Amino acid sequence: MLENVRRLIKPLACSKVQAYFSSEFQLYHLLEFILEQTGSANLVLTTFSVSEEFVRKLVQMKNSGLISCLAIVADHRTAVKALRLTLFTNNISEELLLGNNHAKVLLIQNKDWKVSVVTSQNQTRGNRIECGMICTLPEIYDDLLSDVQREQKKMIDANAIFAGTTGED
Repeated sequence: MLENVRRLIKPLACSKVQAYFSSEFQLYHLLEFILEQTGSANLVLTTFSVSEEFVRKLVQMKNSGLISCLAIVADHRTAVKALRLTLFTNNISEELLLGNNHAKVLLIQNKDWKVSVVTSQNQTRGNRIECGMICTLPEIYDDLLSDVQREQKKMIDANAIFAGTTGED
C-alpha cells in the first residue's frame, strides 16, 4: 500500500499543504512515505487508539533508524483497555503520556524538516475512507507542537506508572 501513497500524495518538496481523502493506504504507510523523504526524524504521535500492527511498524521504523526519537500521547482509557499493548508501546517510545486525548496528529521533525499530519485515522487498521492534511510549513508545526506540549503537562507519564513510581520525591 506504500505504492498507493506514492501515487496519491505529492512529494513533500512539491507542496507545502496537501489533503487526502482515501481508503487506499494505512497511516503507517503515509508515515513511512514522509520519513523516506525527510530521513531520520523525531516523531510526536497523538492518538485515541493504537493497534499492535501500527506499533510493530513503529518498531520497524525505529530499528531501521527512520525514527530517532518517539513520543506518544494516547488516551488513558485506551491504555487501560489495552494494557499489554501499552506496555509494548512504552518499551519503544522515549515518552508515553496518557490523558484525555482524541486528537490524531503526527509531528515529524529533524534539522531540515518540520512536517505536520492531522488525520481522522487512529493508529489502527482503518479499512474505511480517512481524511487528512499534510503540511510542511514550520509555523504550523511549531503551533501544533506548542499546543501538544501544553497539554502534555496535564498528562500522566506512563513510564512512572509502569515503574511503580509517580516521579515525585
